[in-house]
Amino acid sequence: MRHLFFALLFIIGLPIQANTTDPIKERQQQIKTILELTRENIYNYRLMDTPEWKEFEGFLQSEETLSMDQQDFLTAFNQERKKLPFTHYNLRLKKGKTKTKKEELPFELKSLDSSTALLIVRDWIQDASGMISIVQEIEEKGYNNLIIDLRGNLGGTLDAAVVLGSYLTDQPIDAGVYLTKNWYADNTEGPTTEQIQQFPYMQDLDFEGFWEMSQNAGFRMVLPGHNGKVFEGDVYVLTDGLTGSTCEPFVDVIKRQNLGTVVGQTTGGGMLSGAFFPVDDEISLFLPVCDYYTADGNRIDKVGVKPHIETRSKDALIKVAQLIRGN
Repeated sequence: MRHLFFALLFIIGLPIQANTTDPIKERQQQIKTILELTRENIYNYRLMDTPEWKEFEGFLQSEETLSMDQQDFLTAFNQERKKLPFTHYNLRLKKGKTKTKKEELPFELKSLDSSTALLIVRDWIQDASGMISIVQEIEEKGYNNLIIDLRGNLGGTLDAAVVLGSYLTDQPIDAGVYLTKNWYADNTEGPTTEQIQQFPYMQDLDFEGFWEMSQNAGFRMVLPGHNGKVFEGDVYVLTDGLTGSTCEPFVDVIKRQNLGTVVGQTTGGGMLSGAFFPVDDEISLFLPVCDYYTADGNRIDKVGVKPHIETRSKDALIKVAQLIRGN
């Protein structure tokens, strides 16, 4: 009994080690880091002087935001950022912090009939080997119609898009110009047509080549002409309001170079190039590090690309089937 008494006395007498972490101060540090990362890396720091940004910063500093738990903060941040005059800006939990779900194939080819192929592109992943195999299969089967479904595709890297684009034409493809913070350090506006012509060409048309070129003030992405095989039939591209980022220069080229018919809805208007930056051990900030203009000097971000034929997303494939039948 005496041993039990002293044991209880020892336990009761010890001060409980409280969690001294102040959640308000933690959130303030997160926000401080987010603002610093944004100003240091965003393609145009002047965007942080706009009324929309000032309102967004007020949201970040509000008592309500400071008192949110982590998940509510991420949700609120990613909702409020939609009011900003640019896209490609959000917070995400780092890999391993979220539950994984079964992923669908990024590229999938289906035969609708002996003459028509449906190529579903769910995600422009960096590994283009799957797209190379699909292009070979399309060529071998000799389809007359190729339907490229980009509905719901939020974007990705350019590697597979280069493969598919090069299969649609043997002519050069001018995929536009990218501008970095080095451009906007000395310029308040986008480049003129004459300035665009003076930018260096991106030589290695892949992910690594892109980031190497991003050290310049600006650079052009032009796919050279070639003597390889190209699709000889009719091309149709399906779009909706979620079709974004890498998809949008692809759709713009389809329209501008008359490579096919775009059917569906105006694309999402989310065409910039972004990169991830760690905020802390839990979350990362995705922010735009390159601006984008089409070859003819137009911006797609916050604008989108209009289809040739507008219809509801769920009706786009039906409409293409009618076009193929001549209805």
